[in-house]
Amino acid sequence: MKKIILIAALIVSLTLLSSCNAPASPSNKVLKGGSSAAVEEIKSKYAEEDLSCAGYDMEKYCTPIWKSDIIYNETITFVKNQDGSFPLRTLAYPIAEVLEVRDSSLKTLYTEGVDYEVVDGKIRPLEGTDMFYFDYDDFYLPNPPASAHVATY
Repeated sequence: MKKIILIAALIVSLTLLSSCNAPASPSNKVLKGGSSAAVEEIKSKYAEEDLSCAGYDMEKYCTPIWKSDIIYNETITFVKNQDGSFPLRTLAYPIAEVLEVRDSSLKTLYTEGVDYEVVDGKIRPLEGTDMFYFDYDDFYLPNPPASAHVATY
């Protein structure tokens, strides 16, 4: 038992120590309520091709989010509310500016104000969007089976 406690304490200590070394990123400050001037400053540091991700790019995907000013291709699933409206969805950080929204194939580019909107740092599809989403009844079972193996939320 003492060995288990010692190993657990060691793991917690190493985790805390390693997270202390993570560099502060300007994006964390900007994405948590930063000004549009700060967003423009960040964008000015990148080449035009780095402001888009129209193809799968291992370097962009493997860069930890705390070491980059831009988060690329963050995945999100939209499920309509029971009343048929779209909920606001939170990403890893509050949104300061959306550079682009694409489908999972990265071939379809969606338009802000037509397909989606950003409200208070969160995103939501708009009615009539071409973005994929689930209707409430397609995602949530109206009468879930009585089984110990069904997860409930």
